[in-house]
Order: sequence, then C-alpha cells, then structure tokens
Amino acid sequence: LSNVVVNGKDVYNNNKPDQNVTLVLSPTGVTPLSGTLTQATDISGNATFNDLVITLTGTYSLTATAGSVNVVSNNFNIIAGTMSVYTFSTQPTNTVAGATMAALVVNGKDAYGNNSNGQQVTISTTDGTLIAGTLDQITDGSGNAAFNDLVMTLTGAYTLKATNFALPVSATSTGFNITAGAPNAVTFSTQPTDAQAGTLSNVVVNVKDVYNNNKPAQNVILALST
Repeated sequence: LSNVVVNGKDVYNNNKPDQNVTLVLSPTGVTPLSGTLTQATDISGNATFNDLVITLTGTYSLTATAGSVNVVSNNFNIIAGTMSVYTFSTQPTNTVAGATMAALVVNGKDAYGNNSNGQQVTISTTDGTLIAGTLDQITDGSGNAAFNDLVMTLTGAYTLKATNFALPVSATSTGFNITAGAPNAVTFSTQPTDAQAGTLSNVVVNVKDVYNNNKPAQNVILALST
C-alpha cells in the first residue's frame, strides 16, 4: 500500500505526539494485513504506516485506533499484480480435422493466486503447426481467456502453448489428437498390372480427407470393370 498517515489530536484540536496508533483491516478474517500495524505519532500528531501489504484482491477499509478513539478510512481496492502463472482450466480435446475445437480456457493469476484481469493470452501449437481462429484473447474478471473458434486441419498428436508477449509466463496443455475427416479422395497409389489368369500383383488404394490427410481405418471396396 502507499503510505497511510493517521493524525491524532486532543479535544482542543492540538496535535498529539507520542501516541500509539494501531490499524485493523476490514472486513476482518478475510486476509491478513501485513506490516508494522502500530506506529507512534510524531510532533505533528501524525503516525505514518509505510510498509503495509495486502495480498488478496478485494475492497477494504482500515480502522485506526488511538486510546479510546478510532476512525475508519475510505474504502480502497486491492487489484491483482503482474500475471505470473497460466493454467489450462479447460483442456483441448480430440477433434476432427477442419472442425471447430471445443472451447478451451486459460486462467491467469498473479504471484498471490489472484485472478488477473485484462491480460493478453496467445495460443499456439508447441511444434509450430498452424492453427486457425482467434489466437489472442484477454482475460476477464475471473482471470479466464476463452478460445472458442480454433481450427486445425493437419492430423497428428499435439499440445498447445499459452503465452504472453510481454511477460515470461507460459503453460502447456495436455495432449490431444486431430483425426482425419470423412473420405474425400480415393486414388490408386499402386495400379493393377497385366498378369496371368489367377494371379494379380498387389493393388494399393489411398484414401484422403478434404484436407489431404490420410484416412485410416476406412473400408475400401473394389469392383471389377471390363
């Protein structure tokens, strides 16, 4: 906190030196008020508190007590500090190539575990594979940045990385798979060749989806034409 100064006077409005003043945080029991909580007034009747610390975000007030009298400060807010940690609170899931991935959520917190509002989060794949959609989102009041329009078209096993361009903060998701979509193209990668009756060399048919990904576990039926 910035310096807090409490002034003490007697009934005739004279400054009261050498009077102990003690601070208490309200609401009580929510989070500790750290620092030197009792200070003596100086010759001007001022008690200066210059090392107060509150680590939990919220709205508070201070009560200063000197002898049998007290005074309550104005309300003030404690906001989150610099973001220091990301976590994937909603992880990516297996998705078909070209389909929109289920929404994933990245949460940002400061060093004291407070949700960080208004912080940029950037999503990328850890191996550099292209991912489409809105890759930059801003955390909301709960510290969450939601990504709900991400699309990948190349099959494979991946993880995602959440980063901030200005801070040394990152997180890596759990693994997920992008699988091939419906068959879109069928080609003879090994054509049939002339052969004696009763024999035929191996014939290989390749199946791909609309994004040119190989399509595994797809039944292929051959028909003979004359």
